[in-house]
Amino acid sequence: MTQCICLQEEESVMHVLWYCPTANDVWAGFLKIVQKWKIQEETDLLSLWESLTKKLHKTEMEAIAAIMRSLWIRRNVFIFEQKFTSPSSVIRSAKDFLNEFQQVQTQSMGQGGNSSAMGGEKKWLPPEQSWVKANWDVALDVKARKMGAGVIIRNEKGEVMATCHAQKQNVVEPALAECYALRTAMDFCRDLNFDKVIFEGDAQIVINAVNNQDEDLSFYGSIIEELKMVIKGWQGWTVKYSHRDTNAVAHKLARAALHSEEENIWIEEAPMFVLNSLQIDNLCIDQTFYIDE
Repeated sequence: MTQCICLQEEESVMHVLWYCPTANDVWAGFLKIVQKWKIQEETDLLSLWESLTKKLHKTEMEAIAAIMRSLWIRRNVFIFEQKFTSPSSVIRSAKDFLNEFQQVQTQSMGQGGNSSAMGGEKKWLPPEQSWVKANWDVALDVKARKMGAGVIIRNEKGEVMATCHAQKQNVVEPALAECYALRTAMDFCRDLNFDKVIFEGDAQIVINAVNNQDEDLSFYGSIIEELKMVIKGWQGWTVKYSHRDTNAVAHKLARAALHSEEENIWIEEAPMFVLNSLQIDNLCIDQTFYIDE
């Protein structure tokens, strides 16, 4: 009985990633090298992967992984949210993920793998005078189908202006969660009437999409377009990418939100559990100012 269930699950995975006509449309539109591959040539995922690794180069395998990821996300969105995603949207999502992966790989090679918060550009920097910086991040619990969003707002001296964290239910897709976290940061700054804000996060796919003038056709495109409209209403608002090492405070706030169903807000202060990360960021500021002098 157990073996039968496992075989059924394996067949389901192969259908979603390989046999399904829609999946074949995605493969044909994204990676032409597999267009002439016989659909029934492989019987299970492991055999398929072994065949692919024998016939394709490393960069092509990276593209394969990106497509499989997008196809599986498409399946989850359909099952859990009853939303149908077109092949073109799946392709767009795969391309975005692949671009982000390759950019991270390039950055890691260029920086020699140094992940120190005190090294290179991997340290939190304050905004210019009269501006504030709102760092935002997300923590996702797929099994519990919930996400936590964390936001911290600081001025040019690194002083905390406000912090918050909030939880949202029925979210399982990382990019969608990042969109909701950015929207939480925007709503927070709007309520506090901050008109000169740099929204800084480490979700490069979402940040690139928000800053792209073209219409977003991904499955979370409607939220991206909504975020664009919000930004247009505030001339002093901008969204920028920053390395995750500079986003430690927001990340801790997001993780804490997973354990609290209520939204929590602190004005001109931060909760005790992020003070250590704040001190590290402030140490970076002090050393930067000392060097400049």
